[in-house]
Amino acid sequence: MSPTRIILAPALGILLGSAAISSAATFDEQRKAVAASIETQPEAAILSLLKAGIEEGKPTQAIAEARKWLRQNLPKDENLLFEAGRAAELSGDAAGAAALYQQYLKKADSGAAGVGPAVIAVHALLRDQLNDVTAAYSFNRASGGRLVGNATARQFDQWFIAEAIRRNDAIAVAERLQAVTEADIPEDIRVNFYDPHFRWLLEQVSGYIDRRGGTQVDKGRVDACKRLAGAMDFNEELALQIDWATSVAAYNLAKLADQEVAPPIAEAKALLSKYPHHALWVQNGWAGGGNGQYYRGDTTKYWPHEIDAKMAPIVEAAGKLTPFQLADLMRSWRTGYYADKACRPLNVEAVRKFVAADPKRMNSRYGVLLLDKEWNQLTPEEAKALASKIAANDQQEASLIRAVAAGGAVKDFDKMADAFLGPEAWRVDPNQLSRWVDQLWHYAGRPGGNEKRDQRMKDANALAQKAKENTLPKEAPVAQQTALFKKLWADYRSGQPKIPGVAASLRNSIRLTPDAAPELLKDRSVEAQLLARDAIAGGFHGADPAWKDFEGNVGIKVSSYASHIEYLAARHAGRKLLELKTRRPELYRPHPLEPTLRRAVKDGLNRKDLEPWLFHAWVNTQFPEDNDEQVKLIQEMVKSPLWKTMPWEARYGALQW
Repeated sequence: MSPTRIILAPALGILLGSAAISSAATFDEQRKAVAASIETQPEAAILSLLKAGIEEGKPTQAIAEARKWLRQNLPKDENLLFEAGRAAELSGDAAGAAALYQQYLKKADSGAAGVGPAVIAVHALLRDQLNDVTAAYSFNRASGGRLVGNATARQFDQWFIAEAIRRNDAIAVAERLQAVTEADIPEDIRVNFYDPHFRWLLEQVSGYIDRRGGTQVDKGRVDACKRLAGAMDFNEELALQIDWATSVAAYNLAKLADQEVAPPIAEAKALLSKYPHHALWVQNGWAGGGNGQYYRGDTTKYWPHEIDAKMAPIVEAAGKLTPFQLADLMRSWRTGYYADKACRPLNVEAVRKFVAADPKRMNSRYGVLLLDKEWNQLTPEEAKALASKIAANDQQEASLIRAVAAGGAVKDFDKMADAFLGPEAWRVDPNQLSRWVDQLWHYAGRPGGNEKRDQRMKDANALAQKAKENTLPKEAPVAQQTALFKKLWADYRSGQPKIPGVAASLRNSIRLTPDAAPELLKDRSVEAQLLARDAIAGGFHGADPAWKDFEGNVGIKVSSYASHIEYLAARHAGRKLLELKTRRPELYRPHPLEPTLRRAVKDGLNRKDLEPWLFHAWVNTQFPEDNDEQVKLIQEMVKSPLWKTMPWEARYGALQW
C-alpha cells in the first residue's frame, strides 16, 4: 500500500461515519442471513453488509458477497458503490476498487462527502499501485471537469493539466479550463494555479499554422478553444485573443486545403476595437502566424483573400496606438519585413492611405516608403517628387531614390554616385555600396562603359574601407566602445548624418555597449526607444566587466514573461535556482540591466506613460534575493492607473514573479 493510502484509509471511515452507522448484527450474522439469496436482497442489506465487513476487518468476504449482488443489480444509492470500492481496496483488489470508485463518481453529486476521498483513491490506485498513468489520465479527463467544483478533486488538476500538456492534448486543457471557469472558483486560486495554463493554450493556437508539416490546429481544438473563450468572463482580453487565434488558424488551414471559407474579420474587430496594441499580432495572423519563411504553407492561398477587409481593423487600430507602437507596426509595412513576398501590407489601399495621410509616416527614421514601383523603375521626375518626402527615412531605398533624383532628368551617373557615396551613404551597409553603385550605373544607361563603372565602384570600396573606422571588436575597451556609440548616435539623430552606414553601425555598436541602454532609455524619442528595445531584446556582449561570464547575449524577452534567471536555471541546473547558485555562481547574480530598467520603469510610472515592452523587460530581469526596492516598485505599479491599461501578459508576468 502506498504512503498516500496509509493516510487515506482511516479518513474514509471518518468522512462517511461508517462505524457510527454499522448494523447491530455482526458481519457473519448478516452474511448468513442473506447468503441463500443474495442476488435478490434489498440494496440496504448489501450496503449494511459491506459496512460491517469493513468495520470488522473482513473486507475480502464482504466484497465477494457484494459482487454477487452487483452482477444482477444496479444500485440506486451510489454510496453502495463507494463502500464496495473501499472493501475491494482493503482486500487488495486495486483494479476492482478503482473501477468501483469510478462508478460511484459517475453517480455522485460533486459536493458529496465521498467524492474527494474517492478521487484521491482512484488516482492513488491507478498511478501508484497499478502504475497505469494512462488510465489515471483517462479517468481524470472523463470525470475531472464535472467534479472541478470539489476542492479535494480539484487538487489533481495541476497533475492532469501537466500530463495533458505533455501529451499535447490541447482539447483536454481547454475543456478543463472551461470547467474551472464555469465553476466560478476564487480568483486567487485561478490566477495562481490556472492562468499559466490559459497562457499555454494561447501559445498552442498562436504562431505558425503549419509547424514542420504537421497540422496543429484542427476542428476539435478550434471548437474547444472557442467554447472556452465564450465562457471567460473574467479576462476579456485573453478570451478575445484565444478566440481570434483559433479562428484565424482554422481559416488559414481551410484556405490551404482549397476550401471556401470566410475570414474571421469579426473576431479581429472584436479584439482590436478594445485592445488595439494587438494590431501587429493580428496582421501576423493573417500572414500565417509570423513573418518568417517557415511552416506556414502557400501564403498566396490565404493572404490575398479579402485582404482589404482583413487589414481594415488593423488600420483602424493604428490610429489608436502610441507613437512607439505605431512606429513598430509601420516597420512591419516595410518591404522585407515578411520573408514571403506575397505578404505585402503596402499593397492594401487602406494602408497606403493611412501612410499618406501624415508626412511623418514616410519622412521619419522608422517611416514607410510609399512606392508604386521598385526604385529602379522610377523616372527621374518621380524620384525628385519623392526625394524631399523621404529625407529622414533610414531605409537604403531612400538613398537610391534620392541619388536618382540628384542625377536629374539626364540621369547623370556621376551626380548619382556623388550623392549616393556622399550625403545619402548613411543609410547603406558599407559592404553593399559597390553593389548599389553598379545598379545606379545600369539605371543611368551604363555611361562611360565599364571603365566609368569600375572607377566609381573603386570610390565605393574606398568609402567602405573608411567606414571600418566606425567599428570596433567586442574585445575593445569599454571607454572606446562607449565613445563610438555616442559618436554614432549623435550622427544618426542629426538632421543630416554624415557617417557612411551609420544606421547599421549604430545597431551593431549598441550591442557591444551596455552603457547605451541608459542613454537611450532617457531619450523619449521614438527612434531611441526602438533602438533600446531592439538592443535589449537582442542582448549585449563586449568587454564590460559586468557582462563577463554572463549570458547577456541571449537577450531579454520584451513581449512576454520569460524570467532570465529561470532561463539560466533551466539551461544549467535542471530548472533549480538553488542548484544554479551552487553549480554556476558566476551566473547566479542580479542581471546587469535591472537597475537601469528599474529606473526607466520608475520614470515611466511617475510620468504615467510606460510602454509595456519596458515593463516586460524589467520583470524578466528580476533576481530572487535582495529585491526590496523591486518589490516596492511593483507594489506602486499595481496601485497605479497604468496597471489596468497594461496588456494581460504584462500583468501576468508581474504576478508570476
